[in-house]
Amino acid sequence: MPSHAWDTDVWVADTRKIQRELGWRASRSIAEGCTSTIGWLRGDEQLRRLYELRLRDPASG
Repeated sequence: MPSHAWDTDVWVADTRKIQRELGWRASRSIAEGCTSTIGWLRGDEQLRRLYELRLRDPASG
């Protein structure tokens, strides 16, 4: 995907608004979410290869 002028290198999330307005709360910490995502990717070789390809060549997809 091409970059946009408004893109940033730093992304920060603040879940207070969604918690306040919808009562939603994260069920996992960021560390648990990352660990779970890594496990999911390791368990799906085809998807993992796709992500690896895109990391090496973003224009490939």
